Amino acid sequence: MFPQIVVTFSEFQKMEQMCRILLEKLDSSVHVGAPQFFHSAASLSQLRLHACVAAVENAQQKASKISQLLGESLGSPLLVREEETKEWRNEEEAAGREHSSTALPLLPHIPTATASSQVSVSFSFRDKSKKKL
Repeated sequence: MFPQIVVTFSEFQKMEQMCRILLEKLDSSVHVGAPQFFHSAASLSQLRLHACVAAVENAQQKASKISQLLGESLGSPLLVREEETKEWRNEEEAAGREHSSTALPLLPHIPTATASSQVSVSFSFRDKSKKKL
């Protein structure tokens, strides 16, 4: 039984470069397996934050259009509340693990993660008749 070494890279290009060097220098004495990709906790947290910010921006755009229809001017937000956050990963990631015993080598794929955020935002209206100083 040969020893197995697992290395974690944060940059795809560096991983490719290291694999090429190992294969060039060690020839058939080394086996480089297919890379396995994952999302770090920090990147998932950042993804959730971006989803929430995008939801708040979307709420502000909608409220602004509604205030224009009512002949009002949109004021400051009074309350911002995140109601729900969802996160999911692509289905290929799970399917790739299920079919890993096939005779044909699977090409590595970069997994994707998606997040959505539902927010509730209350805005004030400003009186358009008051002149700005």
